[in-house]
Order: sequence, then C-alpha cells, then structure tokens
Amino acid sequence: MSVNRYNASTGELTNLASGSRVWTGTKAAYDAQKAAGTLPTNAIICITDDEVDTCHYSTEETFTGMYWIDGKKIYRKVFIGSASNGTTINHNISNLNEVINIDGTVKDSSMWYPLTNYDQGYYTRPSIDTTKIWWVMQYFSNISYILVLEYTKTTD
Repeated sequence: MSVNRYNASTGELTNLASGSRVWTGTKAAYDAQKAAGTLPTNAIICITDDEVDTCHYSTEETFTGMYWIDGKKIYRKVFIGSASNGTTINHNISNLNEVINIDGTVKDSSMWYPLTNYDQGYYTRPSIDTTKIWWVMQYFSNISYILVLEYTKTTD
C-alpha cells in the first residue's frame, strides 16, 4: 500500500515513504501523455474514471469508489501524527458502521514498523470504536504514525 500526501497548489501527490511522484488521471489522459512521452519519470501511475477518484489518500473522509459485500460504500481516512502507549485519538467519523481495514506504519527514532508488528516482544496495535482510536504499544513511546482506516457507514 502506498500512502500519499496531496499538494493542493500543484495537484500532485507525494509518496510519503519514498518521496516519488504520483501521476493520477483518467485512462484517456494516461494514453495521451504516454503517447506524447510526457508522463513523469519514475511516477506511480493511478488511473481513475471521470466520476470517482479512488487513488487519493487523504486526512479527510474519502469515498474509495468501492463497495463492501453488503453493498455499502467503503470510505477511507488517513491519520498522521505522534502517539505513545495509552494515546487516544478522536477520529470524527460520523455513523461509523464496520471497520473493513486498518493499515499503516509506526516509526520510532530510527525504524518504521507495520502497525501489527510483533518482533522480540515489541508490538503496536490500534483499537477503534465509534468515536475514538486507542493505541496499545508495548515498549514503544513517542512514535510517529500513519494509520489508514477503511470503513462503511450506517447511512449508506
């Protein structure tokens, strides 16, 4: 999974892990730029349709363009910050129904770890309810995190 930061002034996404550029557009725009040789070098290509952009990751609630097995829309929201054991975050998601996916990374002073990392007794794990995210972090404190939450809502 790639987590990206959107730059509203340039319209570009920057991959937070590698710093590489991300090109986003329709299949027709991709074909035209490919034929013209104007696609960014070493870019991550994200092709969308004209109505729904499923490739952006945002700290705002975003419809992914996908639907869960019960037909409900799947939304995505990214949380970026710092935490320590016992930290709670108000996620501000109204009408949260089902959490479909929790993914992301944490970083201590020198290394990135998957959210559910378990290595030599060290682990991090978020727990989520209808209003908050809680962190369980054994042997970690003052870490940076990127949390990607995908979910359905009771209203869709």
